[in-house]
Amino acid sequence: LIRRAGSAPIVVAGHAWTSGELGTLLVAGIYDERTFGLVAAAFADIAAGREPYVPFPVRPLPPPGVPGVPADNHTATNMAYRCGDGPWPRDLRDYQRDLASYSARYPLFGPANANITPCAFWPRIADEPVRLPAGRVPGVLVTAALRDVAAPVANSRAVAAGIRGSRMVTIDAHTHAPYPAFGDACLNGRVDAFLVTGTLPPADVAC
Repeated sequence: LIRRAGSAPIVVAGHAWTSGELGTLLVAGIYDERTFGLVAAAFADIAAGREPYVPFPVRPLPPPGVPGVPADNHTATNMAYRCGDGPWPRDLRDYQRDLASYSARYPLFGPANANITPCAFWPRIADEPVRLPAGRVPGVLVTAALRDVAAPVANSRAVAAGIRGSRMVTIDAHTHAPYPAFGDACLNGRVDAFLVTGTLPPADVAC
């Protein structure tokens, strides 16, 4: 379907589905195991020419209940911290090479991740990494899903290890936002206690 839409949008119930929209639907869908069936059904409906039920927007929308915030606010703030977090290639040929390489190896995810962004033109920011003095930084509670497609659990463990006295709470799930939306009572209870009282578990917890 995505290849088909790359040649010409697939029109269903008056909406022209582009390859970009279908790719966004699929990519967003794999962030949480609870949406797998809904996204699969949406693709099946589009293939059959039926109007699909889409569980989340595939185009930016202004946040509800907050008047005056533009629809691209999340994208803009996301770019601000990504581009300022470290140096990005300035040579456009680097992106052309990456696009060719990653598009061949990863037809769906490669182009979206290798393509050029505003970071190639972002002003250089001289910023020192935050240094954590021993014994002066309070421990934090790090939450992680073992099968998060965007944040490997090894990264979460490194954060917890890098801040002395921290604890981790993990769930064996495929989600990117384990708290609170996934609804795991074991994880939510620990996080609620930390947010309300500042109390950390005495050891890491595997929910």
